[in-house]
Amino acid sequence: MIYADKKPVYAVGARNIELCDGARGGRRLSVRLWYPAPADARGEPAPVFHDPGTPAVLGQTQGFSQSERLNGLHGQAVWQAPAQQGVFPLLLFSHGYSLFNTQNTIQCEALAGQGYVIAAIAHTGDCIEAAFSDATLRLNPDRYRQSLEESEVFLRRYGTADVYSVGADCLKEWFAGSIQNRYCDTWRDDVIFVLDGLHRLDQSGWFLTGCADFSRTGIFGMSFGGSTAFYTPHFDSRFKACVNLDGALFGGQAGLPPLPIPALLCGQRADLLRDSGLPPHSRTACILFPCAEHGDFTHLPLWAEMRGVPITGSTGPVDNSRMQRCLTALLIDFFDTHLRGKGSALDDIAIVFSREMRILS
Repeated sequence: MIYADKKPVYAVGARNIELCDGARGGRRLSVRLWYPAPADARGEPAPVFHDPGTPAVLGQTQGFSQSERLNGLHGQAVWQAPAQQGVFPLLLFSHGYSLFNTQNTIQCEALAGQGYVIAAIAHTGDCIEAAFSDATLRLNPDRYRQSLEESEVFLRRYGTADVYSVGADCLKEWFAGSIQNRYCDTWRDDVIFVLDGLHRLDQSGWFLTGCADFSRTGIFGMSFGGSTAFYTPHFDSRFKACVNLDGALFGGQAGLPPLPIPALLCGQRADLLRDSGLPPHSRTACILFPCAEHGDFTHLPLWAEMRGVPITGSTGPVDNSRMQRCLTALLIDFFDTHLRGKGSALDDIAIVFSREMRILS
């Protein structure tokens, strides 16, 4: 079954596509698609990782051991399944820096099961696996080194490695001068190019032609991808709703006008993230997860628990299964409300998951 409390309406299919941006020097992007599939779709389950060497790289970059046990992970979607006939809202997903585009498979599968098409972008050079038919592209070592060096500067300046513990004023100052602001434009341009590419494919005829409703397009992401999800709609009016899962507001967002669309901010310190740069906006909801850590907004803690992989430092004292169910419920409810015009069940979700979340605004 799909990992969500809400019963899926559709079976789910998954496959990868590849796009090449000639206007940016032939930048190649791998995109994982999840989409509604016919009820009788059968086949192998969709893999989380395509290259058997990826879990080892993940363990090295995230600082945990025995990551090879994550080999063979798969979701519930049927790999290479045909598409269900129908027209469905389109969602783009942006992963965390140095993570991967299948890191939130549970939410993506659950959304597809409710009748969404999801395109999860692997930001080439900034992810541990961008899977292409002829190669697997990994982290750009220079950019990754710069990111690590910046973390060291933060530690020396503020006396802590916890970016969320320094207070809103320091956080705002740090974000304004961060070299990672340079990456925001690259990720924004990746998102816009992928949305353009999907539209071209839809017009030229492919297996999803007519299935994606480009008039109802949303975006969500985690960490740096969450920042991208809040940043990109300032530059592209096709996005009608956006969700940031525990992403700091890079990209000079403190100087931007209020977000013009409904937005949801979920974070371990959502109050700090909001105060450090997000302009006041009546349609922005902030939800706090007081017992969560940054890694809890991905599936890594749950996958690690399932496979007996020890992870420390990136996960809090939360029930991993309940945390994922809560995030799934919030995403489905938010996009159903703002892309489909359904009534919100946010208050009910807050009651069911009162141990995990608290609505701030």
